Amino acid sequence: MAAVRIPGLYTGQCLGYRHCLMLLGFCGLAICYIMRISPGIAIIDMVEPKNRPTVSKSTNASSLAKRFDWSSMEQNTILSSFFYTYFLMQLPAGWASQRIGGKWTFAAGVSFCGLVAGLTPTLVTVGGFTAFLLLRLSQGMFQGLCYPSIHRLAGSWFPPHEFACLCGIMHSGYIFGTVLALSCSGYLIKSGGSNGWPMPFYVSGLLAFVWLPAWIIFVSESPSSHPWISTAEKHYIEGSLRLTSHRDQRAVPWRRLFRSTQVWLIMSCFILDGWSNYTLLVCVPQYMHSVLDVPINENGLLSSLPYIAAMGFMYVITFVDGLLIRRNYLSMRNMRKLWSCLGAFGKAVLLLTIAYLDRTYKTTIVVLLIINVMLSSAALLGFNLADLDLAPPYAGFLFSVFNACSTFSGIVAPLVVGLFTSVYPAPVAWQNVFILAAAISCLCGVVYGLFVWQAPLNWIVQEQSQPILVEHETSDTDSAESNPDEPLLVSSVKLHRPQPVMYS
Repeated sequence: MAAVRIPGLYTGQCLGYRHCLMLLGFCGLAICYIMRISPGIAIIDMVEPKNRPTVSKSTNASSLAKRFDWSSMEQNTILSSFFYTYFLMQLPAGWASQRIGGKWTFAAGVSFCGLVAGLTPTLVTVGGFTAFLLLRLSQGMFQGLCYPSIHRLAGSWFPPHEFACLCGIMHSGYIFGTVLALSCSGYLIKSGGSNGWPMPFYVSGLLAFVWLPAWIIFVSESPSSHPWISTAEKHYIEGSLRLTSHRDQRAVPWRRLFRSTQVWLIMSCFILDGWSNYTLLVCVPQYMHSVLDVPINENGLLSSLPYIAAMGFMYVITFVDGLLIRRNYLSMRNMRKLWSCLGAFGKAVLLLTIAYLDRTYKTTIVVLLIINVMLSSAALLGFNLADLDLAPPYAGFLFSVFNACSTFSGIVAPLVVGLFTSVYPAPVAWQNVFILAAAISCLCGVVYGLFVWQAPLNWIVQEQSQPILVEHETSDTDSAESNPDEPLLVSSVKLHRPQPVMYS
């Protein structure tokens, strides 16, 4: 049967609804991280300093909101509690995104988390530590739905050779949200008048519901179910991914996935890399406050500088990644290895340097933290794309497994920081924290560099090599060569995608 020319199949240069998904996914992840990070700033103002009376009988010059007499361990327990339910929700979220679909599970995760954020100030004022702990647990549960869902959608919408670009930009939403949370939360608290620390919770909850209508209107589960997508873009996406609406991919092949040594190796990398990332993400504002003596309104801005730089660095390496692959200087798999190892070993060196710097070198420490977080973003183009590289049809579930591994570190790391800071003086405690994070990051680089090789699993390649049918519309010029009622055999069309190397 003669191959049928499909307009736009080979280039995909024009903006389409896959880019709309990228943009709205960016915004959704940004809002998630605003809600995740802002409590780390707000809790500094929520807690009564040790040299003042307990909160229930006192007020603050800048805030009439209630303050609390929580120990360092209690504060870190609240901050880390988010990750308990976030961790437990990963596998159920991966299953739900596979069975129900990514659109509605992602929408539910963001919107319900926003509702909890809006209710937090009132409930914490009444219920204190217990209420805040339960609210953070519920937010962790709802946000646990988000990453598996968005990766499920990415696996259905993003062509393989666009994974790095589209996923890189979409994932940078978490960096943007972190920047906003760290840089704006302190100013919202200080400018909130009588509200004080509740302001970041109100604003983040409002953002979630402003975003929700656009997500519902413009995003669909797959190209074939989108009401406004062009025929050219739909064929371009489905042809490159070799997916069709009639192929049922809701069932998760558990045994096949967990028999892969590559899956287990990447799981270990997520655990190791997550330790240094969550140490910086959750606890650096406390380091700025307790060791570097940075005021709260400056704390957020300084803590956000690394993520501002990381966002710019992310876009630069996304461009470099695409350029090197297009010009055949490095293969896609080698680019994944380059960015992953650069991030892991680079962070290890910088964290070790920070550990041994005296706190009087405040400017140098801030610069090194900026570079450290910049290098962390390199992993977004490395093993963070492993689920899409190994098994695109099951990316939602597979990423839930990887994200659960990373979140395990998010649970343990703040608790270890809290243990160190409660036992040792602040400078010694943070030196130990950074040395431990450096060693773990170095181990991550060794494991990935020596043993991991991201490529489609062999049974995924076999499934994709089977001929599949895609409906199409033919023009008058095509009708002379082919029957317009005959479905297009996509395997007869030459697709510009890298030839995979098979791994079990």
